[in-house]
Amino acid sequence: MVSRGGRFGWIVGALVVLGAAMPSRAQLDVSGEVFYHFMPIAWRDSDSDAQRFGDFGGMEDSLDYLDGLGVTAIWMNPVFPSPAYHGYQHGPADQLNPWFGTEAEWVSFVEAAHARGIKVFVDFVVYGISHNSVWYQSAFGNPGSQYDSWLAFTNGSNTNYQGYTFNTWNGSNVGFIHWDLRTASVANLITQWGQKWLDPNEDGDFSDGVDGYRLDHVWVQYGSGPDGWGYNLDDFWEPWKASLQQVNPDVFLFAEQADWGSMGAELLTAFDASMTKPFEFAARDALANENASSLYGAMASAVASVPGGRTFMGIIGDHDVDRLASVIGGSGYGRARAAAAVLMGQPFTPMIYFGDEIGMRGTKGNYGSDANDIPFREPFKWNAVAGPPMSNYWVLNNQAFNNAFSSNNDGRSVEEQEGVSGSLLE
Repeated sequence: MVSRGGRFGWIVGALVVLGAAMPSRAQLDVSGEVFYHFMPIAWRDSDSDAQRFGDFGGMEDSLDYLDGLGVTAIWMNPVFPSPAYHGYQHGPADQLNPWFGTEAEWVSFVEAAHARGIKVFVDFVVYGISHNSVWYQSAFGNPGSQYDSWLAFTNGSNTNYQGYTFNTWNGSNVGFIHWDLRTASVANLITQWGQKWLDPNEDGDFSDGVDGYRLDHVWVQYGSGPDGWGYNLDDFWEPWKASLQQVNPDVFLFAEQADWGSMGAELLTAFDASMTKPFEFAARDALANENASSLYGAMASAVASVPGGRTFMGIIGDHDVDRLASVIGGSGYGRARAAAAVLMGQPFTPMIYFGDEIGMRGTKGNYGSDANDIPFREPFKWNAVAGPPMSNYWVLNNQAFNNAFSSNNDGRSVEEQEGVSGSLLE
């Protein structure tokens, strides 16, 4: 059994190496970047597998498009092993989901992106682990397991725990259990995972490594369990950032704050940026109602609250909310053009959600599984008529597929808009 007594060992080590009380500001300046966010399975296929899942080869093939769009940084949802189409509730983050390809193909994509001056960021869940993992399978129902103290069990027999199960889009059961991050061995493991992808071959050349991470569902102090299971800003996030800076001092971390009512400034002792969630909703309301007061008010609050040496990531669309075009409405693309101007004109680093640039639509469904969110995560429309290289992952859920917002020849594709004067994409 692993003792929790070593809780602070990794923290002290990280901070002593850096010679600082908390992580230093990243040297990477993102103020001039344009971020683009896509979901890997829905993005672009390269090998025509059965459902044409988006893959690493497709990501590399898409770089011409992204470069032409003016994108200088990519953020994608998790690429680690997970039975869920969106990649969350994933397993060990030192491995890649075979749906998307091999490590060599991943490195090839990253190197190709960097050769174009495009940075790469990956979503990472650190607060828990899939049931499809050695830690859960060893310790569930077995308090004598060497991993007993690694996981957030809430009874002595290890049959109750902080976590949950659900069904994903293809009927598979997804199980997830929280870590007990007070255990030093867990924190060390997650640190090693984060460090790996910064420099996969450990040669000090970061051209094959990610430039940083987007961290999911971040708290200052987690509200459940003993001391929040250690999932706290001072206990975990500040030393974790410091440990990653030991590998690459320029690593850039941005947080999705658990509290969407906050701009996330309270997290920026450990993070370089958070996401402008309140502005996202205010901007959508302003565009839908054609009344700018909420937009200006939310941005004024954001500007006033950002700490020195840190920043926010400007968003008006992402994978967790209904599609921008569906929310703001309007005839034609007038409001969508205004939305693009709002996003690209606000003072923080803009983040484009894939498909917003061609006016893709979608609102939450009611399908009895986490396929409910597929409508605003539909396959990116490369073509006027569905087919390669478009992903077809959603065919594995009949309800989402049969109630699609996208349709052939609907005008909302790259093929139908690229090079066409006056189109939303142009």
